[in-house]
Amino acid sequence: MKQSILALGAAAALGFAGAAQAVVAFGPGTLHNSGLPTFWDESASPFTNTPYNQGEKLHLAAGGIGSVLFTPYYNVQNGTDTLLSIANTDNQNGKAVKVRLRTASNSDDVLDFTLLLSPGDMWTATLTRVDDGAPVIQTTDTSCMLPTNGPRRMLPTGLGGEGGVELKSGNLPAYLDDAAHYALSSEGYIEVLNMADIPAQYFNIVTSAYEASALYGTIKHTGGKPECNANQFINLTSTDIIPNADAQNYGLFPPTGGLFGSWIVINQDVVSAYSGNMTAVRVEDANGNPAYGNIIFSPQRNTKIDLATLGAAIGSKIDAQYDATNSGGPDVNSAGGITADPLLSTSAPIQAPVWWDLPDMSTPLITAISSPQDQVMALELAHHQIYNEYLNDATGSVPMWTDWVVSQPTRRYHAAVDYSASAAAARLVWNMTMGSSPTDYADGSADNITFGDEVTAVVTDNVYNGLFLKDMGDLGPFACLDTGIVLTGSLDREEGSVEGDVGDPSDFSPGKPDPKVARCGEVFVVQFAGSSVFNAMVTSEKFGDTAGKAGFAQITFAERSLPVVGYSATSIRNSETGKNYGATYGHRWNDVRLP
Repeated sequence: MKQSILALGAAAALGFAGAAQAVVAFGPGTLHNSGLPTFWDESASPFTNTPYNQGEKLHLAAGGIGSVLFTPYYNVQNGTDTLLSIANTDNQNGKAVKVRLRTASNSDDVLDFTLLLSPGDMWTATLTRVDDGAPVIQTTDTSCMLPTNGPRRMLPTGLGGEGGVELKSGNLPAYLDDAAHYALSSEGYIEVLNMADIPAQYFNIVTSAYEASALYGTIKHTGGKPECNANQFINLTSTDIIPNADAQNYGLFPPTGGLFGSWIVINQDVVSAYSGNMTAVRVEDANGNPAYGNIIFSPQRNTKIDLATLGAAIGSKIDAQYDATNSGGPDVNSAGGITADPLLSTSAPIQAPVWWDLPDMSTPLITAISSPQDQVMALELAHHQIYNEYLNDATGSVPMWTDWVVSQPTRRYHAAVDYSASAAAARLVWNMTMGSSPTDYADGSADNITFGDEVTAVVTDNVYNGLFLKDMGDLGPFACLDTGIVLTGSLDREEGSVEGDVGDPSDFSPGKPDPKVARCGEVFVVQFAGSSVFNAMVTSEKFGDTAGKAGFAQITFAERSLPVVGYSATSIRNSETGKNYGATYGHRWNDVRLP
């Protein structure tokens, strides 16, 4: 017999953590006045530390700290490893954080888990391959994780690097063999989401008083490590949907962000490293100050979601903002009010959603955003052109070669690939509320898409409406861009110009680009010289050998702006000393920002 919320509150007051109720909460929740972070408010007189307000918009965080982070690329191909770190800069509150790894091919989920970070905590891990070729994630970090045995399962078991948790193949084409699954999951990108804050106290609805949070107590580092008592996590791993206001009884409060992350990709063949900051999206108030967002907590369970129950909860227990009201929006009996993933979000989903599929980057973080589609559009990633440098002289006295990473971390929410019985039977599945062609909205017309609270634009088609499927042989089907992707740049540093097409593997010379040459993969790696800096296999394609030895270049998405992030990575070898060096430059852009 399940206990009521009131009974749970009484049980928690007695220190009992084994209740059958649980937390599935999406929405504003109850604000915790105890321990709420503050920002330095220079608009006040005198200047003062001011508590966070409710969020009203989303922006890319220039300072790299926010509520949503993503790593543009990870790689564990052929001796390449990737190192990760996630830090909680909030010294008052713990954080419930979702981490999800997706493939570079079609952004399929190959691993996700929940981190429970202590105030001021940092978590680190390594992505690598073990001897049988399987990609794994390893950590010696003691921060609490769900599944509760996560840290122990992720431990390497020896100096050879064996051990860890293997990336999963359940969402990859079933007809491919292990070698293909290993290759596909060896390159990808990473999402990091602040689902909720965990303050030191919660408001007990039975005693009407603030009391110490048992959840906070077990994740808080004491003597260098947390207790991570599995009994305290039971209420976070069942699957009953509760009113958002009651999430406080489980120690969960609206997330205030404060996360930053870093990555290092190491090519161990040439002993060079490339590093950078995770891209951060920040929740802000009307004045552009950091703010708190919606609770977006879902348990780390593979239990299938009862869509009728979830749909009913969207309009009742869960806040009404998740009951999409736009014309042609998600069916109420679906997960469509919480995710824009086209495989999961319909009333008859192609891939039956389970609780660990939620939340994702489309789950609305603020009340000003009324649908997952609006959340995706508000992430401010779309660019018409990106610029960067390259060095390309692999046979010179100082060998140099460059890869560019171009990552599209929101493409999954516009279109996804349905792997049917065979590669030939695979098909693209569109998010119809974003359209799959200029007239293919569910209601046959253009819809208004809201960018936070900043501008409303009439979007007449899905920016990825040119996608098509290409059979990549042993790796199965990839979604490819059927649009003009043009590289224009310099043969040298003295105005010597070239023009070519990213998709052309044989030529890099002046000429008219072919607007229909494909570029495949959610992440693609542009290879300037004879070998790849990253040993990339799934995502890499060579420009050609006539690109010039040095210069800068730009990629233009000729037909429409696309949501992209990434960087340039250059390897430089000192032939006299045998030393190797790596240089990393984030992509630049000069787009007009909407007011």
